[in-house]
Amino acid sequence: MTLDDFKFNLDKFMQINPELIFWEPINARGSNGQRMLAAGLDFAKSIMTKKSWAETFMRQWEFIETAATELECLEKIHIWPDPSLKGFVNEEKINYWLYKPTIEKWN
Repeated sequence: MTLDDFKFNLDKFMQINPELIFWEPINARGSNGQRMLAAGLDFAKSIMTKKSWAETFMRQWEFIETAATELECLEKIHIWPDPSLKGFVNEEKINYWLYKPTIEKWN
């Protein structure tokens, strides 16, 4: 997705006033990638290595945070990063999202 795609979709989501919007990027590693290719999703070839997947994740991460900031809905976004991104992403940033509480109340 491009930055404009994120803006468009977040704008649509905000029209229904969600409590929370979870975002997790596509993971084409392992058997996921093979299933994606079998389904005709050829772009999966470009994200099947850990490095290419991490680079794509980080770009998408920047896009969703930028779009959510511009649309004033960043507080409703919850990003689910893969812990294996450690080493690719600033550790403070990844830990913020890995351990950020969501609005649900767990008993």
